[in-house]
Amino acid sequence: MRRGGYSNRNRSSGRPDNWKKRSVFTKLLKDENADMRDTYHARRFLEGMETFESKAELLSELDNPRNEGKRRLRDLLSFINSSEDVEELLIPLLGHVMNQETQRPVYRPLLNKMLLEIYHTPLLMHVIDENCVVEQLSGTSANQFCSFLRTITKAFMEPRKCQTVQNLAKGLRERGDVDEAKRLCALLLLDEREEGELHLTPKDNRMNRNKPKGVACWVTDLEPPGGRHDNDHLNYRDIRIVPTVAELACEDKPYLPLASGENNFINDPVAALLDRNFRLLREDAVSSMRTNIAESETKCWKNARIVDIHVSSKKPRWSVFFVIQCDSRSGGASNWKRLRAFMHGSVVALCRGGRPVRMGTVALREDSIRGEWLNDPNGPRIGVLFESQEEFRDSIEEMVKNCAWNDNYCKSMAELSDVGRNDPYRNVLDERIQVCAAQMETYDLVEVSKSFFAYQPILRTLQGMDSLPLSHELTGAGIASQKPAYLPEEITLPEKDFGGVLCDLSNFSVDNIVEQTTLDKSQAEALKHTLTSSVVLTQGPPGTGKTFIGALVARIIRENTDESILCVCHTNHALDQFLEHLLSMGETRIVRMGGRSKSDKLSRYQLKDLARSKSQNSTSCQKRIKQVHAHLYQVKESIEEIIDILKTPLGWRQPSGGMEEYLVLEAPKVYEFFRVPTGPDDGQYNVVGRKGKKLSRDFLWNCWKQGEGFPLWLEPHMSINQNLMKEFYAFWNLTLNQRAKLIDEWRRDIMGSHCDCVADFMEDFSLHAEEDKTLCREAELEILRSARVIGATTAGAAVNHDILSAKAAGVIVVEEAGEVLESHVLTALAGGTSEGHSSKHLILIGDHKQLPPKVENYDLTTTSGNGLNLDCSLFERLILGGRPSAALAVQHRMRPTISALIRSQTYPLLRDHESVSGYPDVKGVSENLLFIDHNIPEDGADEDNTTTKSNDYEANLCVEIVRFLLLQGYRTDQLVVLTPYLGQLLSIMNKLKSIRDVEAVVSDRDIEELDELEAEGNSQSPSQSFATSSSEREKKGVRCSSIDNYQGEESDIVVISLVRSNKQGNIGFMKERQRVNVLLSRARHGMFLVGNSSTLRSSGKGSAVWTPILEQLTVAGRVTKGLPTICQLHPNDEPIELCHPKEFRGYRPNGGCLRQSAGAASATVNINAVLNVKDYCSAGTNATVRATRARSAHPARNHVAQDAAIRRVHGNVNFHVLHVWNAAIGNASTKVNALSFVVLHAPAFPAMSDALKSCRAATNALRFVAKIVPTHPFANSAVQTST
Repeated sequence: MRRGGYSNRNRSSGRPDNWKKRSVFTKLLKDENADMRDTYHARRFLEGMETFESKAELLSELDNPRNEGKRRLRDLLSFINSSEDVEELLIPLLGHVMNQETQRPVYRPLLNKMLLEIYHTPLLMHVIDENCVVEQLSGTSANQFCSFLRTITKAFMEPRKCQTVQNLAKGLRERGDVDEAKRLCALLLLDEREEGELHLTPKDNRMNRNKPKGVACWVTDLEPPGGRHDNDHLNYRDIRIVPTVAELACEDKPYLPLASGENNFINDPVAALLDRNFRLLREDAVSSMRTNIAESETKCWKNARIVDIHVSSKKPRWSVFFVIQCDSRSGGASNWKRLRAFMHGSVVALCRGGRPVRMGTVALREDSIRGEWLNDPNGPRIGVLFESQEEFRDSIEEMVKNCAWNDNYCKSMAELSDVGRNDPYRNVLDERIQVCAAQMETYDLVEVSKSFFAYQPILRTLQGMDSLPLSHELTGAGIASQKPAYLPEEITLPEKDFGGVLCDLSNFSVDNIVEQTTLDKSQAEALKHTLTSSVVLTQGPPGTGKTFIGALVARIIRENTDESILCVCHTNHALDQFLEHLLSMGETRIVRMGGRSKSDKLSRYQLKDLARSKSQNSTSCQKRIKQVHAHLYQVKESIEEIIDILKTPLGWRQPSGGMEEYLVLEAPKVYEFFRVPTGPDDGQYNVVGRKGKKLSRDFLWNCWKQGEGFPLWLEPHMSINQNLMKEFYAFWNLTLNQRAKLIDEWRRDIMGSHCDCVADFMEDFSLHAEEDKTLCREAELEILRSARVIGATTAGAAVNHDILSAKAAGVIVVEEAGEVLESHVLTALAGGTSEGHSSKHLILIGDHKQLPPKVENYDLTTTSGNGLNLDCSLFERLILGGRPSAALAVQHRMRPTISALIRSQTYPLLRDHESVSGYPDVKGVSENLLFIDHNIPEDGADEDNTTTKSNDYEANLCVEIVRFLLLQGYRTDQLVVLTPYLGQLLSIMNKLKSIRDVEAVVSDRDIEELDELEAEGNSQSPSQSFATSSSEREKKGVRCSSIDNYQGEESDIVVISLVRSNKQGNIGFMKERQRVNVLLSRARHGMFLVGNSSTLRSSGKGSAVWTPILEQLTVAGRVTKGLPTICQLHPNDEPIELCHPKEFRGYRPNGGCLRQSAGAASATVNINAVLNVKDYCSAGTNATVRATRARSAHPARNHVAQDAAIRRVHGNVNFHVLHVWNAAIGNASTKVNALSFVVLHAPAFPAMSDALKSCRAATNALRFVAKIVPTHPFANSAVQTST
């Protein structure tokens, strides 16, 4: 009974004898007085570990601060002195600590902590190295020990720099039977350290600019990394992600690996690939910081000072950080809801004299609480986290100093704002503010990077990688890719749409697939390439159905294998589109990561929502979460207690013992000089001061601190040793300044120990907060484990790399691969996990002839010619490197006249699907494709130093074209306006407001870039000029977009403003062929370009791109001076070419012509009713109602004029629905208008007889017809009826 009960309490094992094994373990773990005397007790301690079925629970017990776990680990390992001891003690310990469960992401922080404790055991690594233990270990033990070294060297810098660890790694590799030894040596750069600078030129020669061009890199020279500053290291894993002050101040060029490998110093190809991607991506982020610091004088927040330390326990984010407050900027309070400043994860610098002093990251940006944080009336406050211990201590000391003066400073600043300019009291406040500011440590606060949070997860993931699935294919050009091993020899195509065709992968027949399915030959070849290659490169020109092929492949893999699929897309729009394809095919085991989906269909598949619906975490995880939370609360209280001590002014006994306690311990001699005599021990009298009051214990301290001399009347009562009398008098004769300096030294000593404690507590708090964050994601991990298809953006995949790597999807599908940085794809790949899973199949679908990945630093791009090529995607690199690929060849998007442009320029083999030849012509225009040529200069044509461009004439013309097309009956979601420049985008958005009830709709990425433009002072507030939600867009929004942010999307009609119009031929990045390719391939039915052909032709590099395009358009007669418009009611009339924006409302005021009576010409109808509806029928209804209301308001107006207005705005409506609507109208006058319209436009309408039952209505309708169109078939009937 007793054993059974014990066993029930011991959930980790059901064996009755385990309580004996556990007893020694528990005794040593719980009892601090227990003693692990010898190896016998050490083995019993290890036996106790065996009783834990959950090794995660074991780690929690060892890490529990209430237990002696860490101490017992050191005791156990202290007995190691030989290879036998390692086999008997260390290897079993590592086996318990490092297993499949503890290597899961949720327990990885705890595992790393325990392994670091083992590593830090005094002399352990030294004993193993000195005794050549690794040479004597068994093969299994050597692999276990190598895995231990590899794990800690990946996680921590200290082991990577340790010579002993390097010696051990070399010994393991020399054995020849340790699988991970080579990877460990590559991680440590062991060979590179031994070879020194064999691959590169000596450091002394780096300034020699006379080196041959074929050898030197003019950006980095050939100097290897290391030694330029405190953050320049040979191993990229040792580099702090947030740059240091010394790094930003360094004038030497950073080491940047060339795409050619010319200056590569790493032998291992995988390590070299990871190193290159990390260094280039980080430089892209850091280079913009250098620029922002150089311009800090105009972009900084003044008088920034550290005023507090804040510990937040608000779920889900535990955090501890410094609070920085700065002065408000002139012009009133900032609109923090719109201003994208101090975003979470942004990097800030505290600067003086334009140079950084301290770097930090924003940990809290709170703008929702009135009067607090960013909305503090005394100036905005933000939470900032500093990384290094030195910065921690300096910041704490500054906080203590500033706290004493900040309240008075803020109070005076608030009073100053209420005092008039001529008020004498203003001078008093100014002087008080200056005094307070002089006493505080103040800086200029510069936000050096708003987007660094997007780089950090990628960079951290790259630092944690030391292996790469499919590495042979990704690093070695020309290596033939094999069929993925997980695919069966025969696969079945989906039954739906493809008839369940059976395919033999060893003898794949493209012709059979084309015959038996709807796939064309290029699609069938792409399918073959995908199913027979481990690394797939499928190129798809615009409109060729890249998403369709990707979804089809995912569907085939899902139906024929058990592998899970991770779909990675560059944009949320593309990701939603891909997952919706799979949903339509019947896949429901989908998980969508990230919270920026706009798809209603995917709302129930969001990871966060699915995780919340999961009941609870595992028992061991819950227990660990409770322990972490308890520890966090304890540390929080400790930090707050010390902060209160630090904020308390230094006194004799305060804070925490004050000067008295400090002097007793550190300077007992000086303490004697301050000790107040208390009289004889017999208590016959007491020494008293003035008025007979007993002297306080701090009486002499206060006298000395205020600069007073020793009270002579008290001297007889002092019991100072005669040998110290000389020092006593000298001490009391110190000047006030000398005393102040001495007090400051004592204060720094007293506060220093407290500062060290706070720094330690803050570091401990941050580590446990990170562990809590990871533990709380166990539910998400369980959701992912059961999913067949996981969708994430490239940024989302990097942020969630830990749980995605634990899931280890076998198939990775990357959409828009030509637009994705190589580093983003590498981090999406999952290496070997504890379960043995890894990525087996990489499918890259994209087009490298469209826009490349976005890069902030031009010097890193391919077009710069520096050879760094950061914007060359993995997709492009592999294709240009000669890897086998497939290309889709039939486009289903553009009408032939439009596709001919990109066919002649970029895709000579591109064919049109027959469906695109049947597209309807654009209504109201005589041509479907036009280049509207003008010579109106762009805004500021003579200036070339602005960050963005605009052209007011083009903006007005494009808006009028949009208005005209809307009047033809097009829905707002059928139109899009594109432009290459944000300045022009903003101008078009503002001008669209001239069309009543119509707004501009922009993407999230365009919103961010517009806000950034506004923050730089280059624009006016765009916040009220656009809509973002899908519901608003459907209702009344016209999409406006920059070209770069519209890649992958399409529209029926595209209106394009090219902006550039100048005599110099400057066209900016419109000279880039890839951007022009995207520009010309977005439209389905019609495309209208507005630009200056002379500027495009005279551009240096751009001429080669634009001249052939313009020649092709000119030959076809598609280059005009205006928009050739036609009236839909009179299509045989000559088109009217509208060349100026004002001509649109003069010649086509309501979208039609002016052929009407004088009364009709003066008719006023609110045509904007047409612009915010979803279909033509509703347009007609609204127009009729508006016209009837107008007639009621102005009875004297001609009815025929009102009817003519109705005729103009209706266009081609759904007459059947209009008839139904008319039948429901009781008002006779309204019915007359409706019947007039029906009779005029649909003489053969099937229900006409029913519509003419009302004699009065029919008579009026026929009279209307006879008057407006005398030649109409109903004219005779109208005359007879009127008679």
